[in-house]
Amino acid sequence: MNWSVARTAASLVVGRDLDPPALVSAQPPGRLERVAGLLLDGAHNPQKLTALRSSLAAGGVRSAAVLATLLSAPPAKLDAALLALLPLAAHLIVPEFTVVGSLGKVSVPAGELAERARGLGFASVEVRPGLDDALGALRARPEPVRLVTGSLYLVGQVRALLVG
Repeated sequence: MNWSVARTAASLVVGRDLDPPALVSAQPPGRLERVAGLLLDGAHNPQKLTALRSSLAAGGVRSAAVLATLLSAPPAKLDAALLALLPLAAHLIVPEFTVVGSLGKVSVPAGELAERARGLGFASVEVRPGLDDALGALRARPEPVRLVTGSLYLVGQVRALLVG
C-alpha cells in the first residue's frame, strides 16, 4: 500500500515538476519480487504480513514454504506476526540470522522463534545454522511457492546472495 501511494503521488507530479521517473512503474526490490524462483517480500510486522498473505491469496497462493526471521519485539507483537504468517506457511525455515553493521537491530534467536512458532500451531518448522544453509533448504522444498519474508534485512541479504 505504501508503494501504491508513492507511485500515485509521483504520477501526479510527473509532467508538472519532474521528468517521468522510472520509479513510477518500477517494483521496489524486496516487495513481492521474484528472484531465482523465490518470492522475496520484506513484510516485517503483523499488518504487513497479513497484507502479504492477502495479496498472495488474491493470486491463488494459499500455501508456501517460508524462510523467515523477525527482529526482536515484545512477545505479543512477535506472536501476532507469526499468527499472520501461520495460514500461509506449509513449512517454516528459521535461520540463525544477525543483522550486520551498527543498526542496533537484533533478530530473535532462531531456536526461540522456532519454539514460539511451534507453540502457536506451526506444524512443520526447522532451524538452520546460517543463511546459506537455510536458503539451500528453502530451494530444496517441494512447495511450488517458496517465500523469504519477516525482515527487510533478511530479504536484502538473501537478494544479494541470489543476484550477486
